[in-house]
Amino acid sequence: MYEMRYVAFIDILGFKNKVYKSVYDSSELHRIENVLKYIQELKKQNDEDSYSSKYVGREFSMFSDSIVISYPAYGQGNAFNILIDLAHICLEILAKGFILRGGITIGKLFHKDVVCFGPAMNMAVEMEKNAKYPRIIVDQNVLSNGLRYRGIANNISEEKDFLSILVKQDRGIIGNDSIPVYILDYLSLFNEFDDFSYYIMLMEETRNFIITEFGNAFLINDLDKRNNIQEKYVWFANYYNRTIKNIIPNYYEQYEIKFE
Repeated sequence: MYEMRYVAFIDILGFKNKVYKSVYDSSELHRIENVLKYIQELKKQNDEDSYSSKYVGREFSMFSDSIVISYPAYGQGNAFNILIDLAHICLEILAKGFILRGGITIGKLFHKDVVCFGPAMNMAVEMEKNAKYPRIIVDQNVLSNGLRYRGIANNISEEKDFLSILVKQDRGIIGNDSIPVYILDYLSLFNEFDDFSYYIMLMEETRNFIITEFGNAFLINDLDKRNNIQEKYVWFANYYNRTIKNIIPNYYEQYEIKFE
């Protein structure tokens, strides 16, 4: 039977190319193994955690480099729960040298262990394809439903504040670039780190990662493919720069990314 559920579909951007590279680059092979083990451990934790994740109806599936997470749409606070789950995953996977793209929506879904299908799943997959850049697009209906079924201790204003911390507006999707969309703003979540110095360290590593991956694209002979990859990292660099300027403005001149 279908349920109304929040569902997130995300995958690792450029995973196929990294697999090809891993054939002759052992360090790339190690990174792929490391990140996939991390995702597998997330699934294991979800399946075995009967007092938390399963209690609130959380389902987690892994398909190669793709992740599907869902929560009951009528569960209190579950819009926040799925957003913060994805934010933590994005930060952890970024620290391992990979970036994600995906979509989060709400609708009819059947999701039990590795079996996942339904109109909401189809929509989430389409959102991932249309996202184009390394970002997680959030359906506005997720946010509006989250206000209706908010956390037990929160009023509407408090829930809105919590949700607004996790999302920001960005340019539109393919075919509707002039219409803003909501995206998961995980880079801004410095409060999720036990020590602010760890956040600074991640941002330093992120800066190096973006510059390196942008530069590596010059090695690609296919001009269209090269431009496509670099366009994605230019977007991510702009997102990174805006975050630095907003969260740690004193570091902006030092850490800003400029592509000559």
